[in-house]
Amino acid sequence: RVRSALRATINSFLSEMVQDEMLVSYELNVTATRDEEIKGIARVEIVLRPTFSIDFIKVTMVLE
Repeated sequence: RVRSALRATINSFLSEMVQDEMLVSYELNVTATRDEEIKGIARVEIVLRPTFSIDFIKVTMVLE
């Protein structure tokens, strides 16, 4: 449930960035093992493809 809500919130923000032409596209993945869920940890991996000259940006976040 929490991962789905986190994914939806981040996805909404990134979708707006695509609509505003700040990004060409993005990939989003939110995961957690059962043990990480119990500890309150979520892994967020985002690949951003901005509209300017950088080919892509990959961001990995671990939320604790």
